[in-house]
Amino acid sequence: MLIYFSWGPLAGGVVTAPVPEFSSPALIPYPSKVVRGAGEAGFRSVHVKVGSDVPGRDDLMKEIKDIFRTSGIQGSLNSGGAAEGAMTWELFPDARMKGEGYDLSVGLGKATVRAGSFGGFFNALQTLRQLVFNREGEFAMPVVRISDKPAFVLRGIMLDVGRYYMSPALIKEVMRRLSRYKINTLHLHLTDDPAWRLEVKKYPALTDGAFHWKSRLPGRFYTQAQLKDLTDYCARLNIQVIPEIDMPGHSQPFARAMKTGMQTEKGVSILKDVVDEAVSLFPGRFFHMGSDEAHISMKDFIPRMAEHIRGKGKEVVVWSPGGPHDKDSVLMCWGENEAGARMDKNMKRIDSNGFYIDWADSQSGVYQVFFQQPCEVPQGDDKALGAIMPVWCDGNLSSERRVLEQYPFYPCALTFAERVWRGSATKRRDYMAQLPPGERTAGRNSGSLNSVWLSIVIIFSKAFLLPM
Repeated sequence: MLIYFSWGPLAGGVVTAPVPEFSSPALIPYPSKVVRGAGEAGFRSVHVKVGSDVPGRDDLMKEIKDIFRTSGIQGSLNSGGAAEGAMTWELFPDARMKGEGYDLSVGLGKATVRAGSFGGFFNALQTLRQLVFNREGEFAMPVVRISDKPAFVLRGIMLDVGRYYMSPALIKEVMRRLSRYKINTLHLHLTDDPAWRLEVKKYPALTDGAFHWKSRLPGRFYTQAQLKDLTDYCARLNIQVIPEIDMPGHSQPFARAMKTGMQTEKGVSILKDVVDEAVSLFPGRFFHMGSDEAHISMKDFIPRMAEHIRGKGKEVVVWSPGGPHDKDSVLMCWGENEAGARMDKNMKRIDSNGFYIDWADSQSGVYQVFFQQPCEVPQGDDKALGAIMPVWCDGNLSSERRVLEQYPFYPCALTFAERVWRGSATKRRDYMAQLPPGERTAGRNSGSLNSVWLSIVIIFSKAFLLPM
């Protein structure tokens, strides 16, 4: 799909939006810096060179093979020489490059990628994937130099599997697609009032359907083997998995199965056993303990559970607003629109304000997400970590795939990928529930926003999704 971008009227401080140096093909999210060269590089096949010192080499080679498969390119990896009419792709490690940034250059006959980490190389390959297009019976890419890095280190999607079970196969499908747009976090809301979805071998009653809501697939849960497999799968896609065990609220199945509430000595003891089993399944940095929408009757409950989780080597994430938290917690902020709660910028934080799509419709969801400012700062830092787009299942679904259809899931997710990768100069609350006016002067640019809105709708539509 070749799309012309017309972003000028939104520049000049309204939001950070790309002003592309070339119009084909469209790139999502748009890189930090693009310098367009002259012409296009045509080729019939690709020969890839990946050095043994490239981090995550085996997984990157699998990703390159996936690019070949989905695009139809005939390619070879690290064997023999380049065939006639072939382009060479080379991956070089560069210790000077930090985080998930990368440099990518495309010239006649060669494309070169430099990065300092597996994540940097993986992100570069996703841009490379989008640069390839068919041209009169062969393949081509624009001659271009790209220097790119994310505005925020954490860019995630939350799936509410506690309220509605989604199969590992569907979760893998969704994350495979979103990894191509540089989403790097999957947050699993594993427990809620309708059901407990996490296998705990010491307490099998927790996943017994007798203690779940009858309308929400009672008894469906994830075995520990399935969760290990899922986290391994995601890691190969540069995605970390954040588990959430909601405590002490949203815990009806716990109370029914364990014959006690969480805010009791027995409840705390059981939860410590639950955490002990769960942490080994999720090797990532974070563990989410919920804590919102609960009456706190045991004043030391949250501090005790937070201390126990940290003792297992994890950073504690809590909802904000929520139960009482300490200075070392990471706040997942949700309540500006729903509860009138302002963000505490002195704390480590993950932003979800304005990114809920469970109530959004196809007309408002995309621009609601587009005009947000993650963490209310233009760029991330050691406190402003990034954002997660929650997909709640408050309403029942007739099937798991309805989560992709009942909500504007992919249009919003791709818009979110653009926003959290690039950041935003400002937050436009005035555009959260309405379109920008038809004519507007922004800085030195002026003109109709109709073409801008049309570009957004087309670019972030389901039709743009790269093939599986």
